[in-house]
Amino acid sequence: MALLQLTPSKKPLQPGQQIARIYERIQMQDEMAFKQAVIRQLDHVVAIECLYWLVWDSEQRFDCMTYSNSDSYTACSLTAEQIATLNKLPLAKRPTSLSQDIFPAKEQVCYISSQCCKTGRIHTLIVSVLNETTEHGKRTMDLLALFLPHLLQASTLQQLNTARANYSQPGSAYAICDSSGIFIEASQAFETILDQMKENWLENICNSAPGFIETDNILCRTQQAHGFICLEAMRLPDSFSVLTSKEKQVCFFLSKAFTNKAIAEQLGSSEKTIENQLTSIYKKSGVRSRAMLIHTIKDHYQII
Repeated sequence: MALLQLTPSKKPLQPGQQIARIYERIQMQDEMAFKQAVIRQLDHVVAIECLYWLVWDSEQRFDCMTYSNSDSYTACSLTAEQIATLNKLPLAKRPTSLSQDIFPAKEQVCYISSQCCKTGRIHTLIVSVLNETTEHGKRTMDLLALFLPHLLQASTLQQLNTARANYSQPGSAYAICDSSGIFIEASQAFETILDQMKENWLENICNSAPGFIETDNILCRTQQAHGFICLEAMRLPDSFSVLTSKEKQVCFFLSKAFTNKAIAEQLGSSEKTIENQLTSIYKKSGVRSRAMLIHTIKDHYQII
């Protein structure tokens, strides 16, 4: 959600060029830096004095960015009551007036919002124009209605690129699905696993809580990231059947070159517990060192 107090445009309006430049920013890995870049592009078309950008996800969690010409980027200053009220507003693709009970102001306050079908995230702009009855005020409303779908699409693409960068390692078996569990993309290794699984396997995985699920010698990790459902899979050989679930999860992270400390953080355990589990894995698998275990996992236990 963004709150904008607007003055007459300080630069010639070139919305098409600014929209194109927004899409040029989707390769940025840092979401905050991406949002700042988008705001700068918007500021080229509509002079911004103050902006709040709130985004709600499918779990009703939200993040907020505040921008002003005087303070640059600061913490969100909306009250909890305002946020709760705004969260209940219906979606509006055209600027819609807000009650002054929500935002007391001399000027008319409007909002515009839309929901991304891929991630379930809701983006809302709350706008205060100096005089919406003027030709400039009406032009501002038209521009915001034009920009929001592109802002939404560019934000989704940036989040998808970030998720892809985190999971698409060479040879990895990964997939990225939208918030409803529909495939967006998958590695060849993951598609190979999928072809061998039962018909409803993917649906059951996507509908499960984040964490590890083991089915038919396949260990799959699910995570919510950047509004998407991200999956990583590891094929388990029959010899791994003697390992406990936690020991198999330790092997999963070993394949990703995690340290004991990092594995402990991922599994909510202590480093001592991980050390004990590794000792048990060594005994059960017949290997003598960490390096040999990692080599065995990758080369012989067919992580794909």
